[in-house]
Amino acid sequence: MEITQHVSNFIQFASTQRSGHDVGNVYFCGLYKDEEAIYGQINSALGIKAQIFPHNESEVFVHKKAQGFILSDNIYASGNLI
Repeated sequence: MEITQHVSNFIQFASTQRSGHDVGNVYFCGLYKDEEAIYGQINSALGIKAQIFPHNESEVFVHKKAQGFILSDNIYASGNLI
């Protein structure tokens, strides 16, 4: 799938930067329910954890005024942005 190839290219690019950090997770926003199969496809093909962008306070900072606001419901990629 095209998205898997883009993620693979990103991982290859990140490894050439020699930052000392491996890509172990990839997060998605704005997918429809029937598109969420991509998580398993990326997990299998690339051996990294693919999932929806987290929205709980243990994984992402949430300001107390924004409680109940789900960031992944409000962020969308533009064009080929990943």
